[in-house]
Amino acid sequence: MDKEIYKKLEKQIGYKFKNKNILNQALTHSSFSSKNNNERLEFLGDRVLGLIIAKNMYLKYPKEAEGDLAKRHTSLVCKDALLKISDKLNLSYYTQYNTKNKSKFQTNHAIFADTIEALLGAIYLDSNLKNCEKFILKFWDLEEFATPQMDAKSTLQEWAQSKKYGLPKYTLTAQEGTEHSPIFHIQVSINNFDPIKGSGLNKKEAEKNAAENFLNKYCEK
Repeated sequence: MDKEIYKKLEKQIGYKFKNKNILNQALTHSSFSSKNNNERLEFLGDRVLGLIIAKNMYLKYPKEAEGDLAKRHTSLVCKDALLKISDKLNLSYYTQYNTKNKSKFQTNHAIFADTIEALLGAIYLDSNLKNCEKFILKFWDLEEFATPQMDAKSTLQEWAQSKKYGLPKYTLTAQEGTEHSPIFHIQVSINNFDPIKGSGLNKKEAEKNAAENFLNKYCEK
């Protein structure tokens, strides 16, 4: 990747890499390189992000119970939150991926959310947790949620139980795509209602999407 592109991104994130190779790896999707890609850095960055967000939630809300802290934490580390950051940084421009399927990857925004985690992993290996925290505090709005957010699955479960419909049932109906970029289709069923479908890059995301679709159709009118 061109050095000027590196400089532009480093200026945006507020961190200059000593090892440019690890930055290059963080910006490389597995569709571009099967060996020197960002999957392992993504794994590391996910843990770094979780720890730093947890620490800041713990200090910022000293009177909140563990369950409420967990809800805030989930809202700040989920794919939707990461996508907001990736959009701010225009990571679709910096990320290297298979251009033969360019339109597919541009619509599959989750790979750019993964790049955010890989960047965090790279910053950690290139320096320390302190610089990772600086990056996170620069781009994550820790006060975005005035009250702890409940995820769609929990909201749907509480609604169903309050109406005495029983627990929602999630069923995998189909899986397509490649090993590195799968798409899961799941439907959620509740007594007395037609099943509602959802999709995602993993089962958890697909279940969440199905729950959101159910809530939008039946519960939020």
